[in-house]
Amino acid sequence: MAAALLETVVLEYVGDRDDAGHFHGAGKAVFTSGQTYEGGWQHGRMAGMGTICFPDGVNYQGTMVDDSISGKGVYQWGNVVYTGEILNGKRHGYGILQFTDSPVVYEGQWQDGQRHGKGVLYYNAHRTAYYHGDWEHDMKQGAGTSMYHSGNSYCGSWAQDMREGQGTMTWATLGQAYSGDWANNLPNGLGEHVWQTAVPAMHAGNHAMHFMHNRWVGFGCLMSGSINSSAP
Repeated sequence: MAAALLETVVLEYVGDRDDAGHFHGAGKAVFTSGQTYEGGWQHGRMAGMGTICFPDGVNYQGTMVDDSISGKGVYQWGNVVYTGEILNGKRHGYGILQFTDSPVVYEGQWQDGQRHGKGVLYYNAHRTAYYHGDWEHDMKQGAGTSMYHSGNSYCGSWAQDMREGQGTMTWATLGQAYSGDWANNLPNGLGEHVWQTAVPAMHAGNHAMHFMHNRWVGFGCLMSGSINSSAP
């Protein structure tokens, strides 16, 4: 935004100016849009450290570059707080997103306002339930590990927030584990299911390795049944 144009949308300004009369140094401006800015100015442009309050309740405190919210700072709106790197007003780079009324926290990389790259999403205050791995366009995508509240875990490939490809699920509460192919969050394809404890009334071995779709196979005998893969 050109300095002359910027000053035409400023309703009120109190602060320093340069020899040409442009806002320069420290000052506070009230814009016709209802937002306010208090902080550094350089020849008519917002620059350096500053605080912006938007009429919709969003607040920003951090660095400004040539009238743009860029660099490092803190965004807060409602119960949400973001602390980290920003580019052109969007979360971009490394940052932490947390909530004032919830233990859920995301720490990791961002791109154009979305979780993208490497990151960790914690679900509880003790950080024993989490997802740690790759993100793409705000979804789990690539390689990652999930630890669930139940103590169960999954380590492997993800696609669009679902277990997809090669992976290993361990049901600690059941004493079972499955390693192999996954599709749509379910075991599907070639894999091995291991019972780490006795399997009552099944007379099957403790290993199975055949094509599967939410069922297990032992000694060539098909035995249908849920392995709780959709409810970790």
